[in-house]
Amino acid sequence: QVTKVDQYDGDSTPDNDDGDQSEDDEDSANINQQEADLSLTKAVSDATPNVGDEVTFTIQITNVGPDAATNVELEDYLPIGYSGIANITGGGIYQNDSITWRIDTLMSGADSTLTFTAMVNAPTGANDEYKNTTQVTKVDQYDSDSTPDNDDGDQSEDDEDSAGITPEEADLSIDISVDNSSPNVGDIVTFTVQVSNDGPDAATNVKFESYLPVGYSNISNVSGFGVYQNDTISWSIDTLKSGRDSTISFTAIVRIPTSSPKEYLAIAEVTASDQFDPDSEPGNGVITEDDYDSACLNPILRICKEKTVSYVLSVPSGYTTYQWQRNGEDIVGADSSSYDAQEAGVYTVLINGETCFDGNCCPFIIEEDCDCEIISNACVPLIFKKTKSRTK
Repeated sequence: QVTKVDQYDGDSTPDNDDGDQSEDDEDSANINQQEADLSLTKAVSDATPNVGDEVTFTIQITNVGPDAATNVELEDYLPIGYSGIANITGGGIYQNDSITWRIDTLMSGADSTLTFTAMVNAPTGANDEYKNTTQVTKVDQYDSDSTPDNDDGDQSEDDEDSAGITPEEADLSIDISVDNSSPNVGDIVTFTVQVSNDGPDAATNVKFESYLPVGYSNISNVSGFGVYQNDTISWSIDTLKSGRDSTISFTAIVRIPTSSPKEYLAIAEVTASDQFDPDSEPGNGVITEDDYDSACLNPILRICKEKTVSYVLSVPSGYTTYQWQRNGEDIVGADSSSYDAQEAGVYTVLINGETCFDGNCCPFIIEEDCDCEIISNACVPLIFKKTKSRTK
């Protein structure tokens, strides 16, 4: 409008616009701001995958108008729960844990679908480590119900969304036991192996093994469709539900000692499972994990003073200190990796100050008996059981 003039204007008054521009010294012009209401949704192909699986994320961005959207940019953030980002469609670029896309024009009423794949990593306990978020970060047009690039973590606007997964977990444990811990050489012993699943999910394609060292022979009566080959029995379980266990058994004959290390130490270990185990890793041979167990026995040996035969007890060399003990008391001068035991008793050895220096103690029993065949060597730690001496 004209707001001031020195001369009189016969048909209008300066500075009196009342909003309708009804006089000829005032006028108006309108513009229509372009508007594009963008929204997006996100989904994942498998919400409960296994660690190591590949999942596909799908993002759909829609423009409900009324105008075309131009120079649209989207960003997808990948947390530490994923790796191996690949197969990105729509010209997306992956860099610094994020994928960015640019869409030149998205017409009103149109949508665009974008996908990529990722591998599921093992959980670390980090917050939101599997929460994958996407948001619109830029667009030329005004969006009436959302603001680009303002995600505050809750994806409360329709131009941002998230999708997450919960990897399946199955806490497997194994236990092996023997029915007779002090048999005679030549006796048949029965081993029992139990695999348990503490969940929370079912375990599938479970595999476990039992290794039988040289102290055993004639492995037989293997239950559960186990396969014995190369001193190892292997089993497979298609599905072990949460809270359930599976028990199998087999028999073996106790052989004469040969002085081989751990020759009576039977080992059982879970070697594979589709699901992530939160406190152990299948097949890694770590004896402190609950998917690994061992059982050993004390085969009864004989010693006879009248025949002046002794047992040479030996352990692996190369450690710093050794101290042999008999009946819990140190043996003076017995400080090497071997000891010549000439009488019955309870023999143990401290290696670097520990009795069970590698976590695999497998003792033996020797009885004093002169009506027996004498074996010259045995491997320890050994436990000897003294019985009443017999004479001819």
